[in-house]
Amino acid sequence: MGKYEDLEIIKRLKDNGDMTPEEFETEKQKILNRPDDEIKNGMATYASCSILGVCSLVFSFIGLINGNLLYISIVFGIIAVVLGIVSSKKLKAKKENNKMVLTGISTGILGIIVSLAIIGMIIYSVAKIYMNNTTSDTVNNSVVTTNTNTNAEQQ
Repeated sequence: MGKYEDLEIIKRLKDNGDMTPEEFETEKQKILNRPDDEIKNGMATYASCSILGVCSLVFSFIGLINGNLLYISIVFGIIAVVLGIVSSKKLKAKKENNKMVLTGISTGILGIIVSLAIIGMIIYSVAKIYMNNTTSDTVNNSVVTTNTNTNAEQQ
């Protein structure tokens, strides 16, 4: 909400008798002295942190279909975690709490972990296929060598 909406709310509270004139003046000064940009930028940062964390997690699962997206997931996760840590330090200084920051950090970390696990599974699968092909080539070479030796002995 903006300053004008907040002023309307406290005016209604004063008019209804829920706020004394002194409390009204104090709150009005707080609202008028509040920088709008700081509030908007803060909320945008907190929301960005959360959105990047969720995107990291989503891209990590989409990475099962297209492995190239795993790297994007890791990058989004790292940005979400870093942005979340910076934002949480700012919130601590102001003695405020915002759950979007915690959501961004946790989903960012989870997205990184899932992406790395999927990359690990891909590497393991490729290594296993390579090892099976190498082993079958060795067996095939042994059979060819044995057959050649047997044929040479028979002649």
